[in-house]
Amino acid sequence: MTFRSWSPWWSVAVVVVCMIGMYVLFPLNHAPALVAITPMALLAVGTGADSVAALTADRFSDTVIGALTAVAVTWGTSWFFPRRLVRAQSRRAEAAIAAVRRTNAAGAASAPEGRRALVELQYELIHHLSVLDRAVADDPRLADLAPAEDLLTGQGHAALGHAWRSHPAPQPVTPHGPVPAACQD
Repeated sequence: MTFRSWSPWWSVAVVVVCMIGMYVLFPLNHAPALVAITPMALLAVGTGADSVAALTADRFSDTVIGALTAVAVTWGTSWFFPRRLVRAQSRRAEAAIAAVRRTNAAGAASAPEGRRALVELQYELIHHLSVLDRAVADDPRLADLAPAEDLLTGQGHAALGHAWRSHPAPQPVTPHGPVPAACQD
């Protein structure tokens, strides 16, 4: 059976049905939407093909070439992206440590900008080692970065500790006055 033997209106009807199916399925799940996209694309492109076999062979070769290209690009870029991700996270943590050290030196850890710097450093430290763990899981060769990243994390905790020791948290107060020390955790 050739596409040329089909009435053009049948092709249009099938494309419209597939398009509606794609728009209905896409918000729910991408995979079933592809089931509707594929025949729609094949019919739209294949209306000029002489036979289904020629169109199928052409589509198959295009798919194989595309898949091989995607695998090659993914494999080629996976060599440097995890290391780059760890380095970017390290730079963010270093910048946050420097900001806290500046506010500590200025005696401004309890000022609004100092509190923001503390929160930023806490956030970066929470994510710092988890980024390294995920990167090492993806590429075990990155395990050599662990000692330096552990040292950086230690420096961050030291900066936080200095800020907290230099500027103790205010004592809890209730509507009835200060909370007795015996009742505090």
